[in-house]
Amino acid sequence: MKEITKGIIALAIIVVVSGAIYGYEIIEESYLEEGDFAEIYYIGYFENGSVFASSFEENVSYDTPFNPKLYNLTPLKIYFGENVPTNFPDDWSYGDIGDIKGSKLPEIKGLYEEMKGMKKGEEKIIELPPEKAYGKKVEVGTVFRSNILFYGFFNQTLKIINMTNDSVDLQWEVEVNDTLTLFPFWENASVVTKINETKAWITTTPPPDKLNVTYYSFWPNATRVEWNESIIKFIHSPEIGTTFYDYGVEYEVSNITEDKIICTPVEGGSNKTYDRIDTVNRTVEIDRIYSSFPLGYFSFLFDNDLRNAGYSFHELAGKKVIFRVKLLRIYKVS
Repeated sequence: MKEITKGIIALAIIVVVSGAIYGYEIIEESYLEEGDFAEIYYIGYFENGSVFASSFEENVSYDTPFNPKLYNLTPLKIYFGENVPTNFPDDWSYGDIGDIKGSKLPEIKGLYEEMKGMKKGEEKIIELPPEKAYGKKVEVGTVFRSNILFYGFFNQTLKIINMTNDSVDLQWEVEVNDTLTLFPFWENASVVTKINETKAWITTTPPPDKLNVTYYSFWPNATRVEWNESIIKFIHSPEIGTTFYDYGVEYEVSNITEDKIICTPVEGGSNKTYDRIDTVNRTVEIDRIYSSFPLGYFSFLFDNDLRNAGYSFHELAGKKVIFRVKLLRIYKVS
């Protein structure tokens, strides 16, 4: 337990599970930090003073005091961390963690940042621009980065060029001479050599010091590379007798011919063969336009990328918001 030099520390809750101390509450002086659970009162409102969410059961104004003797107030239970908690305070579960207009506290990045270090009992007013609150509004012209369309091989800068109530069209924002990593073992070895409005042409030049590579993860450094102006050739040469697992089955390399690698299952069953040589074109043509993403699928697929760029489809996206927050109590859980 972290030493606290001011205040009296009292352990109000000690829960024993399987003989181990599960959690405790610091009921005197404490500060909110990563991994804590807490209870808060809050009011969320706009610049004109209109309230969009609060801990009050009745309609209130933005400056209504957090006084449970005068008003019906329900504390919001929060987890102060960006991961999913595995341990909880006594009588808590994940379902008890509340949200503000559908967003957990860490998803409202500015609120999360400004509440860090708040003292138990402290009240604070926090003003947030859209990108720090519920995000900027997703619309035509929105630009964000993503590696989803190419399975993580390289990041693309994508721009929304058309959006309706049903679908979204994207364009890959790329320039001649941009470098990319098309092959994981050759970082930035691929260069955009030509573009037009709908296509990009990318040429890969294998680095001279990296002509022995790991093409298959189960055969480290077993692939030799040869290339010319038009193609790249990957020649696989694992050692006879090498064992490996593929989709949970153990195989042994039993024979290598000019064009095939023959592998025998260790426990018996059907042989598995791999091409001895894989050939790809040095220059590939890639689409720049990605049309007609269904809107729901688009928002699901690119949700994290849009959030990282400060955008969202939330109903309050694009709006500056203000929070009044009072930190009622903090739970430290081990």
